[in-house]
Amino acid sequence: MSLRGLLRASAVLALTAVLGASIVSVPDRAEALSGTEFDPGYIISDSQFYAKDAMSQAQIQAFLDAQIGSCSNELCLNVLKVDTPTTTLGFGTCGTYSGEAGEPAARIIYKVQQACAISAKVILATLQKEQGLVTRKAPTSAILRKAMGQGCPDTAQCDSAFYGFFIQVLSGARQLAWYGNPQGSHTSIKVGQSNAVLFSPTASCGSRNVQIRNRATASLYYYTPYQPNAAALANLRGSGDACSSYGNRNFWVNYTTWFGPATSPGPARIDAAYAAQGGAAGILGGVTSAYLEPGANGGGVARAYANGSIYWTAAAGARVMTGPLRDYYFVKAGETGPFGWPVSDILSSKANGGGLGQAFHGGSIYWTAGSGAHGVSSNIRDAYHAVGGETGLLGWPTSEAMSVSANGGGRGQAFQGGSVYWPNGRPTRVVSGEIQAAYVEANGEVGELGWPVSDLILVSANGGGRGQAFSNGSIYSSPGRGTFAVADAIRKFYFSQGGEAGSLGWPTGSKECGLPEGACLQTFQGGTLYLATNGTVRVGAPEIEAVYNDQGGAEGPLGSRTSGVLKVSANGGGIGQAFDRGSIYWTGAHGGFAVDGKIRDFYFSQSGESGRLGWPRGPRVCVDQNECSQLFQNNAIYWSSREGARIASPEIESAYTSSGGATGVLKLRTSTLLASTANGGGLGQAYQGGSVYWSSGRGAFLVTGEIRSFYFTVGGETGALGWPAGSAVCEADGRCTQSFQNGTIEWSAQSGGRIVS
Repeated sequence: MSLRGLLRASAVLALTAVLGASIVSVPDRAEALSGTEFDPGYIISDSQFYAKDAMSQAQIQAFLDAQIGSCSNELCLNVLKVDTPTTTLGFGTCGTYSGEAGEPAARIIYKVQQACAISAKVILATLQKEQGLVTRKAPTSAILRKAMGQGCPDTAQCDSAFYGFFIQVLSGARQLAWYGNPQGSHTSIKVGQSNAVLFSPTASCGSRNVQIRNRATASLYYYTPYQPNAAALANLRGSGDACSSYGNRNFWVNYTTWFGPATSPGPARIDAAYAAQGGAAGILGGVTSAYLEPGANGGGVARAYANGSIYWTAAAGARVMTGPLRDYYFVKAGETGPFGWPVSDILSSKANGGGLGQAFHGGSIYWTAGSGAHGVSSNIRDAYHAVGGETGLLGWPTSEAMSVSANGGGRGQAFQGGSVYWPNGRPTRVVSGEIQAAYVEANGEVGELGWPVSDLILVSANGGGRGQAFSNGSIYSSPGRGTFAVADAIRKFYFSQGGEAGSLGWPTGSKECGLPEGACLQTFQGGTLYLATNGTVRVGAPEIEAVYNDQGGAEGPLGSRTSGVLKVSANGGGIGQAFDRGSIYWTGAHGGFAVDGKIRDFYFSQSGESGRLGWPRGPRVCVDQNECSQLFQNNAIYWSSREGARIASPEIESAYTSSGGATGVLKLRTSTLLASTANGGGLGQAYQGGSVYWSSGRGAFLVTGEIRSFYFTVGGETGALGWPAGSAVCEADGRCTQSFQNGTIEWSAQSGGRIVS
C-alpha cells in the first residue's frame, strides 16, 4: 500500500497485487488448499497477525534457507546483509529500531517483528505476496528496494524515500500495525460491520459486501483494498480473469501453506453459540463489537453483545458469559487477567443456599445473592474443589482471597462454612465448622495460633473428637466438651503426655491467665495444666480441682499450687497435689478431701497417704478453732490446741461425732487413742463425759455415766465383761442396761450397778 495513496485517502493497490507477482509459485502444503476455504471477512486472526514473538531470528533464518536454498547472488534474503540505522518513525505505533552494521535479513525481520508487534510470519507472507522474495534465488536491487510494496502507488513511481530492504520492511510493518491502532486512527473500514469491498481497481468489476470480522483483516484491506473474485479463488496458484486481484489471496495462500491455518474457527463457533442462545432476540441481545482475538493467556476469540459476551478457545470451545459473573470478570481484566479464558458455561446450583458459578483456566467465579461475586483461584481453588466446592462443606465464597504478612505470610479466603488458607511455602489447608469459629475467635492467621499446618484429624480416643494443627497451636473439638485452642508451652507439655489420646484427654476449657499467682491454666478431661510465669507446666486433676475450687482456689486457705498431680499406689492408690498451705487427695473409694494446717503436719509425720493412716476419707471437722479431727482410711487424726495432734480411730471418731462431739455428752478428749489386746483386742478413748470403745466384729460404742464407773470397777475392757457390744438403754424408771462381750451391766439408783448374765 502506498503511503502517499493512504494519505490522500484514495484506494490504491500495490502494482504487483494485480499483476505478475500473484503468479509466483508457492510451496504446496500437505493437503490441497481450496479457494472455498478463503473467508474475505476473516483472512487472518488478530492473535496470529499481531504476534511479536511468532518466530525467533534462528527460526526465520532456517525458514529462508529452506525456501531459497542456494542463492545465485548476494541479494537473496537468506544471505542478504544490510547496514541499518537507528530509526524512530515519525508516526505509527512502532518502537525505535536499534541499527547495526551488516545485519542479516532474518535479524531485520525479527527486530521489526519486535518493534512493531507484527508477526514475522505476516512479514514473510507479505514479502512473498509483493515481490516473491521468500523464494527468489536471484533477486535484483530494484526488487529489493520495493520489497514490501511500501510507498509504491499504482498511479506513480515508487517514493524513493522508501527505497531499500530495511526501510521497506520497517515502514511496511508500521503501516500494518498502525491501521486501527490506536482506535479511530483509520475509520473507513468498519470492523464488525458490512463493508463494500471492490474486486479490482476497475470500478466496473464491481464489489461485494464483506463483514470485516477483525482488525487484522481490516489492516490487510487498508494495505491492499481488494478482495479476490471467484475466478481468482478457483485458480489459487494462477490467474483468474480481467477482474481478478490477487494480493490478499496470495497473502492468505502463502501464510496458510507455510504456517498452517491463518484463521481460527473461533468466530464460526461463537456465531453458532450466539444462534443457540436465540441471536439478537435471545439473552445476549445485539452485537456490540467485532471479533476480538487477544493473545493473552494462550489466546482465543471473543465478541461482546448488549447483555453478555462469548469467548472461544481451542481447548474449551465457545462459552457464554452474562450478568454479575461477566461484570466481575471484566473488573479482573477479563481474558487478559488472572482468570484467563472461560472453560465452562455458567452453572446454577441450589446447594448451600444457591448461586451461580463459572470455571476458567486460572480459577472460578461464583455469585450468590447474599455475597455477590468472588473469584477463587490457584491452590485455594484446588483445596476448595477437593472438599466439594460450592456443594461441599465450605459452601459459596463470601470474600476475595486476601494476602496477609503476619506469621510468615500467606493467603486466605472465606467461605460460608469455613476458610481456605495457603501459608507461604506450605500446603493449602481447609478450616471449617466449629474449629473455624474458634480459630476466628483467636484472631485467625494473625493471632497466636498462626497458619494451619494440617488437615482436620479425627480421633476416637477418650470419647472421640477432631482436631487441627496450626503453626503455634492446635484446636480440638469433642462432643459434649466444646471446642478449644491449646497453644504455647501448654501444648508442648500436652503433646508430651500423648495429647488428646493420652491421659489428659480432650480440652474442656480455654486457657485462662491472670490467676492470683500470675499463672495460666487450661482444663482437660484428665486434669488441669498450669503454666507458671517461669514457663514450667504442671498437671492437675478434675477431682482435685473440684475440691480446690470449693476451698476458694488460690484465694482460699490452700493458696497456690506447689506441685503437679502425683500418683501413689500405696494403700490402694490415689492421686494428690500440694499447695502452699495444704494438700488435696483423691481415691476412687473415698473421693477428694483437703488436708491442711496442723493435721497435715502430723499426717506428713506419719508418712502421709503411704503410711499407716492411708488416704483421707472425710473432710476436716472442727468443734471450734481449738479442736478439729479428720478421718483417714485406717485411723483418724485428732488435734486440739491443748493437746496437739494424735491418731484416733475412725470408728471412734465417727461415734464421737455422732454423739455431738465436744458439745455432746462426751465433751472433750482426756486421753489419746488406747489399744488393748485383752478379750480379742480393740481400741478405746476417754473423754470428759465418758469413753468410746471399738472392737472388731462388734463396732464402736459409748460407755458413760454410772455404767462406765461400774464398768471400770470390774476391769473395763480387760475384765470379765470384755468389750462393749451395744449402746446403753435406759427405761422411764431410770434403770439402764448395756450389753458387753461377756455379759450385761444393769444400773439403777436404788441398787447401783450389777452384772446380769
